[in-house]
Amino acid sequence: MSTTHTGADDGGRRTPRPGGRWAGRRAPAPGRAPRPGRRGGSAREDGRHEARSALLARCRKEGRRAGRRRVFDAWVLAGDGLPPWLATLAAERDRVRHRLLRDAAVERAAAERAAAEARGDAEAAEAAMRRSGEARVERSDHLDVTRAQLDRLAEQAARRRQLRDAVARWVERRPGGAAPAAAGEDPFPEPTARPAANPAADVARWEGPSTTGISRRGTLALLGSLMLVELPIYWSSFRRVHGTGDASANLLTATFTLAVGIVMISVPHVLGRMLRTLPATGSPRLLALPALVLLGAWTHACWVLGGLRASLLAEDRDLLLDPDQARYLDPEVRDAGSVLDQLGIGEQTMSLLFTALLLLSGGVAFLLGLGRTHPYLAAYRATLRERERLAAAEQASTLAARRAGQRAAAHPAEVQAGRDALDAALREVDDRYEAAAHAYLDGLASASRDPAVTEAAMRLSGQWPLLPRPATA
Repeated sequence: MSTTHTGADDGGRRTPRPGGRWAGRRAPAPGRAPRPGRRGGSAREDGRHEARSALLARCRKEGRRAGRRRVFDAWVLAGDGLPPWLATLAAERDRVRHRLLRDAAVERAAAERAAAEARGDAEAAEAAMRRSGEARVERSDHLDVTRAQLDRLAEQAARRRQLRDAVARWVERRPGGAAPAAAGEDPFPEPTARPAANPAADVARWEGPSTTGISRRGTLALLGSLMLVELPIYWSSFRRVHGTGDASANLLTATFTLAVGIVMISVPHVLGRMLRTLPATGSPRLLALPALVLLGAWTHACWVLGGLRASLLAEDRDLLLDPDQARYLDPEVRDAGSVLDQLGIGEQTMSLLFTALLLLSGGVAFLLGLGRTHPYLAAYRATLRERERLAAAEQASTLAARRAGQRAAAHPAEVQAGRDALDAALREVDDRYEAAAHAYLDGLASASRDPAVTEAAMRLSGQWPLLPRPATA
C-alpha cells in the first residue's frame, strides 16, 4: 500500500510537506458562518440553512478531492492527530464561537448600561414626582387660604348690602319717605312668611373666578394712545422754550417732549397699581401717603402745562414779514391778534380746557392701574394655574417612573433570553462544523480507491464528537 509524503506538526497531525506537489493545492478555508440574530424571522433561518448547506457541500467536495489525490493513507487516518482539513474546521469553529461570545458580551454590556440608565431614570422620575406632589399640596393649601380670604371679602360685601338695605327701609318708613297708600290698603303690611332656610346657605361665599379688567396688551395699547394725545401739547409748548429751525433744538424738544409724556402717563398708572396692591398681605402700606403727594404734584403739573399752552395761544402773532407791506394788507388781517382772539375764547377757559385734557388722559391711566384684578383673586388664579401645572408634571413623572421601572424590571428576563440565544447559537455552530467534518470524511471515503483508506475514514467518522473540544467552551 502506497503512502504519501507527509510531515508531522506539533499536535501529531499529518500535513502535506511544504514545497511538495500538494503545497499549492491546499483546500480553501471553510466559509464564515453568519452571525445569529442579525436578521429577523424566516430570513435569518434561511441564511443559516444556506450557510450550513454551502459548508457541507464544500467540505464534501474537499474530501472527494483528497480521496482522488490520495492525500492520506490508512495509517494517517488511524493516527492520533486529525487530518489538516478537520483541524482547519476546528479553528474556524473556534473563531466563530469567539465572535459570538464577543458580540454577546458587547450586547450584555449595552443591556447593563440600559438597565442602569432605566433605574436612574426611574429614581429621578420618582424624585420629581415627590417634589411635584409636595409643591402641589402646598399650592392647594395656598388655594384654601386665598379662598378663605375671598369668602371674607364676600361676607363684608354682604354686610354692606344688608346695611344699605336697612338704611333704605328706614328711609322708606320715615314720615313722608314713602308714597301714600291707596284707599283701603294697609300702609304697613305684614311681611310675608319666609320658609325656613338652611343656615349654611345664608353664609356669603365667594362666587368663583370671573374675568375683570383689561388684558396687558390692551392696557399697553391704551397707555400708548393716551400718550399720543398729550405729545402734541408738549411739543408745541416746548418748541417756544427751546427754539425752532435748529437740529439740536428740535432734538432737545423731541427728547423733552417724549420724557414728559411718558412721566405724565406712567405716574398716575403706577400710583393706581400701587393703590390696587394695598389689600395684599405684606404690601407696603406706608407708600400710600407718598403716592397721594405724588398724585398732587402730578395734578399741579397738569395745571402748569395747561396754563403754559393757553398763554402761548394768547400771544399775538406777527404775520408781517416786512413792515412796509402793512399798508397793502387788509386791516382785519393786519390786526389779527392772537389765536384766542380769533376763536373768541378767553385765556383762562383755554387753560382749563388743556388742563382738563391732561387730567382726563392721566385719570384714564390711573383707572387702568387701579382696575387691575384684586390681589386675592390674582393670587388665586396664579396659584390655581401653578397647581394645574404641578399636577400635570406629577402625572408625567409618574408615567416616566412607571416606564423606567418596567424597563429595569425587564432586564433580567432580557439577560436570560440573551443567554439562551447564545447557547443555542453556540450549539448550532458546534453541530454545523461537526457535520462538516463528517461530510469531509464521507467525501474522502466515497472518492478513495483504496479500501483501507475508505475503511479508516468510515471508522474515524464513527467517532463523536469528531472535532476536539472548543477552546471557548
